[in-house]
Amino acid sequence: MFLLQETAHFPTLPVGNRLLGATLLVAGSTVGAGVLTLPVRTMAAGFVPSCLALVLSWAYMVATALLLVEMNIWFGPRANLETMAMKTLGAGGRSLVIFLYILTHSIILSIYMGEGARLVAPFLNAIGLTFVPVPLMALGLSLGLGFVVHGGTARTERLSSVCLFITTLAFACLAASPGPAVYSHQLLYSNWPALAPAIPFLVVAFAFHNVVPSLLGYLGTARLVAQAVVMGSALPLAGFILLQYIVTVTLPSHLTVTSLPLSHVLLELQGTAGPLLTLPIQVFGLFAVITSFLAVALGYLDFVMDLAFRKRENGFSKLHASVLCALEAPWMRRFFCLALVLLPSYIFAVVCPHMFVPALKVAGFARLLLFGVLPSFMIVKGRGQGYSQWLPGENVILAIISAFAITVAVIYGLH
Repeated sequence: MFLLQETAHFPTLPVGNRLLGATLLVAGSTVGAGVLTLPVRTMAAGFVPSCLALVLSWAYMVATALLLVEMNIWFGPRANLETMAMKTLGAGGRSLVIFLYILTHSIILSIYMGEGARLVAPFLNAIGLTFVPVPLMALGLSLGLGFVVHGGTARTERLSSVCLFITTLAFACLAASPGPAVYSHQLLYSNWPALAPAIPFLVVAFAFHNVVPSLLGYLGTARLVAQAVVMGSALPLAGFILLQYIVTVTLPSHLTVTSLPLSHVLLELQGTAGPLLTLPIQVFGLFAVITSFLAVALGYLDFVMDLAFRKRENGFSKLHASVLCALEAPWMRRFFCLALVLLPSYIFAVVCPHMFVPALKVAGFARLLLFGVLPSFMIVKGRGQGYSQWLPGENVILAIISAFAITVAVIYGLH
């Protein structure tokens, strides 16, 4: 891990110590993505190869997140990825970042909506509401969580912390239960070549980067942000390894197919683990998705707010003046941007309910470009423009980061 230097003095940064909340926010944004993509997709490679790949993927994604922290120091605590790209790569880089960001997060939110609705269904059935269609459940889930996100970072952080606690508690019950280890012999199996198709999913599982630009203004110093990133992503790493163990010894190896969404995987796990573990499994899946939904939606909303209402250097707003006049109140502007965030994702989730794997692949490819390749180029350009270096390592390290991201993206496309 990098030896982090102390941040220079920035008078615009607020003083605060909310490290625990920020750590949980990072962890929460990671949990859902990992549960959606792991560990069924790594079972073909075996337990030991999968665990090693998880650790290496975690280290790589932490490194790319710290690149965003350095650029946050350059451009201020409220600068998002679009601002960073504009100031380093120019208008073309900015347009590419906007496209990739919107594409990635719209797809991820639509997946969370669809899977979340299917995971809510057993709880509604338990109270007799068996007639509620999936689109209506997705709408209710989106509106309820959207109301929380509309309230801002503090409200979202509190609910995210509660949901993460519930997820952890359910997972602890699942891990501590004496469930049947009917496939324990699979722990000794290793097939290293089979790991290649799973590497892109492993990397995407740690894509918590959307919340990183919001953390500098929330915590006050880059060192605290770095601590939150490392600790917040290390918690899901430990959970993923334990989940890998549970699934490896519980599910048969024929479930290595990559077409199973989370809801189907949990059904298979319930059928093998028995009725005593049904509730912990259901709670774990639902609240893991809710936790990540909150984190992704919050980062996406902040991005759209900045894109829509921040003024350019010439003083003119990006939105038409008549729209700005109609949305004078801050809560109305936030509501308008929240609708822009949630509505396209909801429509996609309803119209294309069976596009789980193709959508996940597209989102994963875009995330690798957005958070792996582009930040390295932005750092090189920014340092060349005279911005101070915060992270150790010259352009060789940045080239390695970019090369790894491009390699993983190619593997992603081939599989």
